[in-house]
Amino acid sequence: MEDLLGDVNESSIFSIAPVQFQTEMTNISCLSVVNDMMAIAFKNGKLFRIDLNNPSVIETLELPYKRSLQELGRIDKIFQDKTGSHLIVTTSQLESFYIHKSTTTFKYLQDLKGLKVNVVAWNDFAVEEQNTGAFLIGDRNGGIHEAFLEYSEASQKYSKKIQRDVYKRSSSIDGLQVTYDDANKEVTIILASGDNIAYWHTASMRQNAKYNDLILGEVFKSNPVEIEQYQDLGNINGSKFYGHGNEFAWLTAAGTVFGSITRDKIATQRNIGDLKILLTMELPASNHKFKSVMMTKYHLLLLRGSELFIINKINDELVYHQTLPVSENERFVGLCADYTKSTYWLYSNCNLFEITVDQEEKHIWRSMCENNMFDEALAVTSEVKIRDAIYAQKGEYLIQQGEFIDAARSFALSNKWFETVALKFINAKRQDALLEYFLQKFHVLKSNKNYDFAMQLIMLSSWIVEFYVEQLNELDDLLATEQSIHLEQTISEKTTVEKKFQEFIIDNKDHLDRKTIYEIITAHNRRSELLYYANLINDYDFVLAYWIRLERWEEALNVLLKNNGSEMAYKYSTVLLVNSPKVTVDTWLKLSDLDASKLLPAILTYNKNARRVQSASHHGVRYLLSYIHETKTRDPNVHDTLLFLLISNQSSDQEEFILRYLEEYGSQMNYNPDFILRLCLKFYKIQSATYVYSLLDCYEDAVDLALSHDMVELAIVIADKPDDENLRKFLWMKIAKAKTSKLRPSDQSQVKIFYL
Repeated sequence: MEDLLGDVNESSIFSIAPVQFQTEMTNISCLSVVNDMMAIAFKNGKLFRIDLNNPSVIETLELPYKRSLQELGRIDKIFQDKTGSHLIVTTSQLESFYIHKSTTTFKYLQDLKGLKVNVVAWNDFAVEEQNTGAFLIGDRNGGIHEAFLEYSEASQKYSKKIQRDVYKRSSSIDGLQVTYDDANKEVTIILASGDNIAYWHTASMRQNAKYNDLILGEVFKSNPVEIEQYQDLGNINGSKFYGHGNEFAWLTAAGTVFGSITRDKIATQRNIGDLKILLTMELPASNHKFKSVMMTKYHLLLLRGSELFIINKINDELVYHQTLPVSENERFVGLCADYTKSTYWLYSNCNLFEITVDQEEKHIWRSMCENNMFDEALAVTSEVKIRDAIYAQKGEYLIQQGEFIDAARSFALSNKWFETVALKFINAKRQDALLEYFLQKFHVLKSNKNYDFAMQLIMLSSWIVEFYVEQLNELDDLLATEQSIHLEQTISEKTTVEKKFQEFIIDNKDHLDRKTIYEIITAHNRRSELLYYANLINDYDFVLAYWIRLERWEEALNVLLKNNGSEMAYKYSTVLLVNSPKVTVDTWLKLSDLDASKLLPAILTYNKNARRVQSASHHGVRYLLSYIHETKTRDPNVHDTLLFLLISNQSSDQEEFILRYLEEYGSQMNYNPDFILRLCLKFYKIQSATYVYSLLDCYEDAVDLALSHDMVELAIVIADKPDDENLRKFLWMKIAKAKTSKLRPSDQSQVKIFYL
């Protein structure tokens, strides 16, 4: 990873440039920049107020001099809220004033008279443009006071509430910070005083408090959550404490203590214990004390004399050190930051400098990775190559920690050699992590729309499916031998694996190679998974063939019925009809789009072993009769086949079904009469043959056939059918001759034949 972008000098992120003004700057006392509102205070009691969006306009303000400048004192400190609307000014003679950005008139804060104000802790959540909300003030003598200030532009009037000494310490209040967690309605107050740093946390603030109520002082009624002692730096001409959000930095004799108070560590009381300290001895030696501290998002800025130090907060590395040039009688005063606009400033008593921070996040990811802060590193970069390197290093770290599953997920998001990663898990005998790696890698490749990873997806999906079916086999083996004490757990594990397998193939069925998946599942003898997959992809042909191979005819026919598939019905008609004739015909009758002519080969095959089955129980006959009745088909192949089945049936010499058909459909001639006649004669179906002759108007042939088989009664019935009277007489004569020819010679002479 070190070679990814080459050597990077983090100091190149920072640059310092003087700010040019149209007016001379001398005797600067202090500076505040918030929300692009810059306030510059001078020792002579004047202030410049500048909107940096319009920097050419400098507004000059003066403290209200009711007394001499010596009595009022020089401006000592200024404090500005996050909106830039409210400004508090304190003097060396322990006087305090307040001014709103919309006016040039100061409000004298009589209640703070005599206090050496050291710090002001605004409640950023409560402050508004017209009022400050409740906030805290800390003084040099250890007192903490609560205040509320408001200015009405409409009436041009100030209002205030100040309550002194809501909390008292024996040492100077050097740092004070208020943070409000709106989501959880919780307040945290951080206090640095003398040798001690402590914080209070409460979730029991008054919910019905008015906007101007003083309620922060109530927090101090409880004991601090944590307190820690450090050696006090002593008096300095600067600011020992700088805070923003829940982060802060505090100058002590040993070094700079910095870090954050987070809600998740409050319960374990590990916030102060986890603070970092940059030891002064780690920096170049000097006779000067540090006089000011400031923070950017990832760096700590320290001012000592005319030296500026910039330290990486993550690894405590000194990334920038410069001794700033100073003119005669010039001395550096301090640092300040506008966190709203992410601008940073350095000032002396006669010059102003802007510290430009260029792409601070660009290289900080390296430090984060060195400190195993991989998620934070990923959050600060969007460059693909860098993120790839971070994921790879995170994976290596997680393997060292024994967190193989998380390592698999991280490696999947990197471009580390696939084989290299897979071998790591194989060598560690962590098949579960290897499966997770395959799953995550599959998801990553599938989500990539810039390249075609079709082959890789097929390969990965095949391995994943094999992993799942192997797991299921192992669990089944356990279930076969498991003692009852572990039975429930094993069943639960199997259910989980089955669910994961099903979810995978549902989500990714379009990326699976059908043939390969069938082979894998079949090789592991997983019937239910095989059928689940086939049904999922609507491969009913495979499912039906599968059940047929197992001779599970009803299951096969259920598939056929579910799919309503004509082609499958034709394809598997013979094997199904021969092996399960009744259910097969029942199924065919429920399928609306079947063409019976395509089922005739199956029916004829079935008939080979069903010739002695009575027609009433013959399923081929049953189907064709129903089909003809329902569809009114005139297909001669269908009708010929039905008649063939009926005529060739050897179960009985009864011709009931044949004659019933001929009576209903015979006159339509949807069959081949010559063929049917030959069949009837071949199989001695004389009544049927005579019926067909009659339908063909071959009455003489019909009578002759009947008489030749001594069926006189049948011949008589046929002789009555012709409309031609002469033909009827002729037929009756045939019958009469046939009848008399059976008499004895002596009786024949007595018979007289009359011609009507």
